[in-house]
Amino acid sequence: MKHHYIPAFYLRQWAADRSKGNLCEHKKVYGTVKPRGTSAEGTGYLEDLYRVEGVPLETAHNFETIFLKLVDTDAKNALDKILKDPYSPWPGRLRSAWTRFITSLLFRNPEAVTFIRNHILTMYGEATRSLQADYAARRIPGAPETYEEFMSKTDPAAPYIGTARMLQDIIDNNRVGPTVFGMQWSRLNLSRSKVPLLTSDRPLEMPKGLGQRDAYIALPIGPYDMFLAAHDAGIGRAAGEANPTELVKKINRTTVQRARLYVWGVDDHQLPFVQKHFGKLPDREILTPKQVQQALNAAKDSRAVPERVDTTPPASVSSLPASTAPG
Repeated sequence: MKHHYIPAFYLRQWAADRSKGNLCEHKKVYGTVKPRGTSAEGTGYLEDLYRVEGVPLETAHNFETIFLKLVDTDAKNALDKILKDPYSPWPGRLRSAWTRFITSLLFRNPEAVTFIRNHILTMYGEATRSLQADYAARRIPGAPETYEEFMSKTDPAAPYIGTARMLQDIIDNNRVGPTVFGMQWSRLNLSRSKVPLLTSDRPLEMPKGLGQRDAYIALPIGPYDMFLAAHDAGIGRAAGEANPTELVKKINRTTVQRARLYVWGVDDHQLPFVQKHFGKLPDREILTPKQVQQALNAAKDSRAVPERVDTTPPASVSSLPASTAPG
C-alpha cells in the first residue's frame, strides 16, 4: 500500500494544471537531482511505510488508513479555510486539525519512522534481556512460572504496535500541540514574487524553540502562499513588508536545504537552484543521545524514568527578515 508522508491534498497546490493534477518532482537519485512531471498522488510516498508487522493484514495498515487518513482529511478542510477564508474565526475542530497536521509533518517521514521503530526494537530487546536475567525476582503472582513460558504468551508484534502508538502519541503531543494551537496564525500572500515557492519532504521551518517569544512556524501552502504561526504578531507584519521575491528566495533556500529525497514545484525552472542547495542542512534529531540512553536505562530498569520526547527541532537558519525578531 502507498503510504503518503507528504499528502496529496497538500502537494496538489503546486499542480500547474489543476484539472490534471500535474506538478514537478525534483528527486535525488544517486547523488543527482532529477526532475519529472507527476501527479500529487504519484509522489511523496513509500510503500508500507507505516505497516505494522506481525498482525493480520486487515489491521496492518490502520495507522495509515484510519489515523493519518483522519489527520489529512481534516487538514485538507483546514487548508481550504486558510486559502479561501483566512480572516474569519477558526472553528476549534479545524484549528486542532491543522495543528495536528503540522506536528505530523515532523515525524511521519521515512527517516523518523525508521529511527523510532529501531529505537522501540532496541528498547524491547534490552527489556526482554533484563527480564530474562532476573525473571524470578520480577515475577508477580499469577504470571507464568518461567521466562520462556512468559515469552511464549507475549505478542511478537508488540514492538511494532508500540512504534505505531508512539508515532500517534507524538503527533498528538500534549505539549507542542497546545502551543501551536495558541499561536497567532496568518496567511502570507506572495503573489508579487517573481519566483514561486517550492516545498519539500521537510517543508516546516521552525528555527526557534517554540517556548521562545520570537519563535515561529512557516509552511509553504502553495506557489504563492505561506502559512505563518508566531507568538508575536510583529513577525507576520515584518514578513509581509519584506520584498516578496527576496523573501521567497530565502524560504526556498532553506526548504531545499532541509530536503532529504524530494523537492516539489510547479515546474523545473528552478532546477539549478534545487541542485545547488539540495540537502545542505542536517536532518533534525528525533531524540538526543541522552534521551536515547535514558530510554534504554528505563527499559532495563522500570524505576528509571526517561525524559519526555520534545518535538521542537534544533535551531536552524531562519528565512524571515531579521527585523522580525522582537526586542
